[in-house]
Amino acid sequence: MEPWRSRGEGPLRRSLRTQRHRARGARRARPARGRRGAGSPPALPLSRRNLRDLQGAAGPRRARDRVALRAQQAPPGGGLDLELLRPHGRWPADRPRRVSGDDFARIEALLAQRIDHERKPPVGGFSLDRVRAAAARLDEPGHAFPVVHVAGTCGKGSVCALVAAAIDLAGERVGLTTSPHLVHMRERVRVGPLPASASAWEQALELVFAAEDPRDPLTWFELVILTALSLFKAEGVERAVVEVGLGGRLDATQVVRPAVSVITRISLDHTQLLGADTAAIAREKAGILRPGVPLIAGPEDEAARRAIAERAAELGCDTWWLGEDLAALPQGDEIEVRVPGASLRCPRRDHAAWPQALALAAGALARLDLELLDHLPAAAAQLRWRGRGEVLPRAPGRPRMILDGAHDPAALAALAASLATRAEAGLLLLVAAAEDKERGVVRALAPHLVAVVATEVHPLRALPADRLTAEAAELGLPAEAHPALNSALARACEWALAEERAILVTGSLHLVGGVLESLGQEADAAWIAAPRGGGGASRIGE
Repeated sequence: MEPWRSRGEGPLRRSLRTQRHRARGARRARPARGRRGAGSPPALPLSRRNLRDLQGAAGPRRARDRVALRAQQAPPGGGLDLELLRPHGRWPADRPRRVSGDDFARIEALLAQRIDHERKPPVGGFSLDRVRAAAARLDEPGHAFPVVHVAGTCGKGSVCALVAAAIDLAGERVGLTTSPHLVHMRERVRVGPLPASASAWEQALELVFAAEDPRDPLTWFELVILTALSLFKAEGVERAVVEVGLGGRLDATQVVRPAVSVITRISLDHTQLLGADTAAIAREKAGILRPGVPLIAGPEDEAARRAIAERAAELGCDTWWLGEDLAALPQGDEIEVRVPGASLRCPRRDHAAWPQALALAAGALARLDLELLDHLPAAAAQLRWRGRGEVLPRAPGRPRMILDGAHDPAALAALAASLATRAEAGLLLLVAAAEDKERGVVRALAPHLVAVVATEVHPLRALPADRLTAEAAELGLPAEAHPALNSALARACEWALAEERAILVTGSLHLVGGVLESLGQEADAAWIAAPRGGGGASRIGE
C-alpha cells in the first residue's frame, strides 16, 4: 500500500484542520481593520437571508459572531463590509464571495492551493499522465456511466445544460459538470438541476486525495474533474454530461469514456495555448473524439470544419453536422428543431446562440436514445441557465440589464445580431475581458452603445480596463475605466439611471458572474425540476 494511504486521518480532513488552525493564528496577528474610506465603493445591502448565511458560515465561532454582530450594528440603510469575509490572498477585495452555511468555503480555500494551469500554463506543456494515473487508481470513475462529452469555443454550457435537463426530465439520474462557474464553485458539479452538497464533495475529494501521488500533485482542474466523476459514481448517476475545460486533446476531462462527442462553434480563443487560427484550435477540440463514437458537430468556420472532418474520418466517427443533418428553424415564438428521422418544436429565446444549442442538444439526445429527444421541449422551457442573453428588469436603484457571457468574435457577432433584431439601442456597456482574448469587444457592439464602463475581473490575466476605454475612444464613445468591479458596477448603474438607459454586461462569463454575485443573486438551479412520470412531448408527425 502506498504510504500516503496508510494514515488514519484522511488528507482532506487533515488539511481542513490545519487550515483552521492557521486561520486562528492569522486572526490573532491581524491588526484591526478600519472603516471604509470616503472614496470606497458603497457596501452592498445586507438582506436577512444573507445575514442568516453569514451567521451559519463555516469557521470558528468567534469569526461568525464577529461578522453577525458587525452586521447587526450596521446603520439603517448601510451594509456589511464584505472585506471582513475575504480570506487573505483568495480574491480581489472588490469581488467578495458569498459565504454559505456549509463547508464550501474551506473546500475552495483548499483547492486554491493547487496550480491552475488556465491562469498559469505549465512551462513544459500540458500532460494527461498525472490525471490518468489518478483515475486508474480510482477505478476509472469516468467509465461508470455513458458520457456526453462537449468541447468547443462557445455555446458549450448551454448545450450541456439542455442535454442534462432533458435526461433529468426523462426520469434518469444525471450528473453535470461545467466550467467556469458564475457565482459559486458548487455550480461546477450538479446531480440533477442542483449542485451537489458539500458533504458529497468532501467524500469524493477524500477518494481523489487518496489516489493522487503526492510527488506529483493534481492541479486545481484535475482535482475538480476527478471529484465530479467520483461523486457521480457514488451518487449512482445513469448518465453524465461533461464540459471540456480548455481545448480538448490535453484536457483533464479526457478520463471519461464518451457515448457521444459534441463540438460546438469554433472561434479564436486562448490562442496562446490552442493555436493561432481556427484550424489549429479545431484540431485541439477534436482531440476528444474516440474511435467509433458518434460526433455532433456545429462549427461554421470552413477551416475548422475540415480539420474536424479529417479527424472524424480517421477514427470512424459518424458525424451529424449543424446545417446539414441538424437544423433549428424559427417559427414565430417557437423553433423547429430537426434531426435525422425526427422533428420537434421548442420555445424560442432571445439568446443569440439558442437555436444552435437546441440543434446540437437534439442531435446528442437522439444519438443517446431517441426517447430522450421527446423531453427537449420541456427542458428548453424549464432551463434556467443564467448569463446567456438574460434580461434583469429594472428594480429600485438598478436599471434594466442584459447579461450575456459572449467573449469571442463569433459570439459577439451573434450578440450584436440579436440586439439588432430586438431593436436594442442606446445601451451602456459594462465590459471586461481576458488578456488572451482577441480585441474588438467594444467595436463589435458599437452601433448599439452610447457609453462604456470598463473593468477587470480575470485574476492574473485581465485585459487592462484602459485598453478597453481606448478602443471606445477610437469609436467616439465616452468611456470610463474602473478596475474594481464593485466601483464599475456602481458607476454604470448611476450613469444608466441618470440617462434612463439599460446596461449591457458582456465580454466575459466571469464578469457576468461577478455582477450577479454583487447583486446578491445565485445561479445554483440549472433548470426547474418537474415531477417524475409526466411524459415527454410528441415529435412532429406522430
